[in-house]
Amino acid sequence: NNSVQRGGRTGQLRRQSKRRQRFYRGRRNNRYQQDDPKKDPSVEVDEEWKLVNTIELSALRVALQVNEGETLVSCGEVMEWDASYERVNPRGPVDLRPAPDVQVFTTTTSEDPVIRELADQKKGNIFVTDTIAATLMCAPFSTHSWDVVVTKKNGQIFFDKRLNSRMDYLTVNENWNESKETEKESVNHTRRLSEEATFINHNFMNQVVKGNPVTMQRKNPFLDAVQPPMKPAPIAYHYRRWDLSGGRNLVIRCEINGYETRKGARKFFIARAINEWNSKLSGNIDYRLKLESQSGAVLAGEMKNNTNKLAKWTTKALISGADQLKLGYVTRVNSSSNISHHILMTQRYKAKDFANLMGIKTMVLWGTLSKIISAINDQPDGSYLILRDPSEAVLNFHAIPEDAFDHETGNDEMETVQEE
Repeated sequence: NNSVQRGGRTGQLRRQSKRRQRFYRGRRNNRYQQDDPKKDPSVEVDEEWKLVNTIELSALRVALQVNEGETLVSCGEVMEWDASYERVNPRGPVDLRPAPDVQVFTTTTSEDPVIRELADQKKGNIFVTDTIAATLMCAPFSTHSWDVVVTKKNGQIFFDKRLNSRMDYLTVNENWNESKETEKESVNHTRRLSEEATFINHNFMNQVVKGNPVTMQRKNPFLDAVQPPMKPAPIAYHYRRWDLSGGRNLVIRCEINGYETRKGARKFFIARAINEWNSKLSGNIDYRLKLESQSGAVLAGEMKNNTNKLAKWTTKALISGADQLKLGYVTRVNSSSNISHHILMTQRYKAKDFANLMGIKTMVLWGTLSKIISAINDQPDGSYLILRDPSEAVLNFHAIPEDAFDHETGNDEMETVQEE
């Protein structure tokens, strides 16, 4: 027996030794390093900007009961879900089609004409987009640095993003197994992966709907920015309001990607795609081999690697009032190229069911946002920067000049094109 135990221990050490050899081989390769690529702040903080508050991310996990929101205004148009995508599988994948003539709008809160109108009408006193709201509500899940600009003035609060913010770009493996590639031109560098995932999602949203658009109460508020031959993405915007108690009336612009008719009723959904880039490098389960037989294991792996991204998608589905989250699985046609992709499968989830799968409690999402709003309410009127610290699990609140980011030049429209 002793010899068996000793042999088992030796085998275990041998396996560990091989793992260590692979690890050090990776370190010797100068294109890969074990330094954490997440240490840079999303924006440089001027030494003149006063730090007025710091909140630990763990302290944001508080619960607040909030009643269902009401939709004040709906704009834009949506198309119908194409049910043929429910029959797609890894044995019969579908090409993901680029949509180079489609424009996606990511206009920040205070530049949204509908939000300005609702603010003038005193329909709320706190205003934000769903992307910014989800970033704040899911702050405890984040590991990368990000920032939000806040303006508090005359009893109203606006949460905005900077012109040069990368908030609209999706992270890839932010929470686990992040790419260690340091060659910036590599298709597996974190920045290139982020751009790839973002454009995959734009194209996926555009591709999985069909038919004639259904128009909301009003036209798309951003049409004036469309330059022919471009056309706006088929997205609806629901401007929804919640009572957060204490005289706090929150208005969020929420996006809807499409609808389907079920039992005679029109049900809205949001559509998103998780994407595989290289299962050998990412620690993901190989989509083509396992998606059909072990889709639960594939999704569990994605929830581990991309907790924050999936939490934000879940949050957007919950606050938008959408009935479902349509989830696509997309992979590269060739793992060494980020240009061509296949849709391998789609799944449908009730928004609340997916939240349960993620272990996300809606009351905690609202509690997190409420705590951040209270931190701003505690400050005098002015402009503020909320910065997710790059190295510590805290939010830093800085008082900043009103013109702190006037020098930035950015673009509020993102075209749904693949990289050349």
